[in-house]
Amino acid sequence: MVKNPKRIGVVLDSTACAGTRDLAELDRLSHGLYAIVDLTISLGDVTRPDRLWSEHDVCRAMQAGRRVLTSQPTVQAFTDAIASLQRRGAEYIVILTLSAALSGTWQAAHQAASQAGESSHSVIDTCTTSAGLLGAARMVLLGGQAGVPFDTVLSEVRDWCKHETRTFFIPRTLTYLERGGRIGR
Repeated sequence: MVKNPKRIGVVLDSTACAGTRDLAELDRLSHGLYAIVDLTISLGDVTRPDRLWSEHDVCRAMQAGRRVLTSQPTVQAFTDAIASLQRRGAEYIVILTLSAALSGTWQAAHQAASQAGESSHSVIDTCTTSAGLLGAARMVLLGGQAGVPFDTVLSEVRDWCKHETRTFFIPRTLTYLERGGRIGR
């Protein structure tokens, strides 16, 4: 059973696509106790965190026939985020990742939390991405602020993610998914 923490930290992966308003809201709701861990994107021979690429960079590279690859965050990236939130005063950390069906991100987060060796972390596969990931973060933070028993908050977030969210991905073409190795011919 999780006691009700007063200072909850939240870690999201960058597929949450948090814009300026989203970041301001996360900052306000978490009292600055949030972190975003980047996936990486490789465009040809250049690899860097996805926040350093614009969607125009990625689309132009794909249209030009360059190889575009994505990669999950490292265990170390999650370990660093956890340590940073602990140093800043988080009593409990909830790590929310994009769907484990789409990426190894959940596994990397789970491994980092396990290595931290504390029972004050929860890793949740949100079974979604983008707005659903941000919605899960809001639920965690608002539930914690409202004084809802934290085990209940975590249970409700898991249930909401698994049963009450949907993500639709409708690409114009499958060409780029095939080139990137995400699907076969």
